[in-house]
Amino acid sequence: MKQETRNWINTIIGLVALIAAGLFLYRRFRTIDLAEVTAYLRSLEGMRLAIVGFWTTISYLVLTGYDWLALRFLKKRISYPRVALASFVGYSISKNLGISWLTGGSMRYRFYSRCGMDLKDVTKLVLFNTVTFLLGFFFWGGFSFLFYPLEETVVPFLPRSLFPVVGLLVWAIPLAYLGICSRSDKEIEFRGKRWSLPPFRIALSQLVLGTIDVFATLWILYLILPAGAVSIGTFIAAYFIVEVVAILTHAPGGIGVFESSMLVLLEGRLSEAALLSSLLLYRVIYFLIPMVIGIALLAIDEIRYRPRSLDAILRQKAENR
Repeated sequence: MKQETRNWINTIIGLVALIAAGLFLYRRFRTIDLAEVTAYLRSLEGMRLAIVGFWTTISYLVLTGYDWLALRFLKKRISYPRVALASFVGYSISKNLGISWLTGGSMRYRFYSRCGMDLKDVTKLVLFNTVTFLLGFFFWGGFSFLFYPLEETVVPFLPRSLFPVVGLLVWAIPLAYLGICSRSDKEIEFRGKRWSLPPFRIALSQLVLGTIDVFATLWILYLILPAGAVSIGTFIAAYFIVEVVAILTHAPGGIGVFESSMLVLLEGRLSEAALLSSLLLYRVIYFLIPMVIGIALLAIDEIRYRPRSLDAILRQKAENR
């Protein structure tokens, strides 16, 4: 199958999932008293929101570590402030628009190309970051199936007795990655190309960084939920399944799909009004506000960089005469 055809199929799947999730949420919203939603949002204390904001900051700081670690692997020396700017702008936009390899990759290329990196280097960086996230994601996924599995009714196609087996299989993925990276020959062949893998120390750092990042992300939503409504273990299990569904549907930023799936998995554990309010606030705090800041930083950088870029073009034209 051609790449262009595959992209069209993924786009169609994403649109269908987005429409279906939108209809689902619309039907749920019709049965909810908006006064309950407003009342719950107003009941959140300022200190609690400040803590949520603090963890959101921590989460995006951890994400800058993705780029920093990838650049160490690629042996590229770039100052941390530049790395932090490129990483934050890239993630704050790609988390909302989806297709992170394209949206986040293009933002990074814009910043890192000034430091001498070409498109191939940026592609490797994006791939490295994806692996870092998946290592942390699989760690918490395996953890949830092993220690805090959801009820069998939530995952009807999988007997409860197999949950530990699934957990071990999920954990086997990051362990296999670490095992391969510990070998002397750190190259693998994929789709006819040879790919260099990082040394064990960097691979282990990827696992640690990804694990912290995924936990910080889900912890933010957990803090917004009503206290004691659901155990952290059950929530981690639900979050893992919801993220898998959001990733598979290719919906931009998982919007709609994430919220719909969470409503289904946590149904009956807390009121729909409180859950929808929490999901809405989570979307605003973790996704929309950082995106607005990211776009503002991108605009400021464009204004600062454009005159120098124009001068360079004019000088090059003058030299070619």
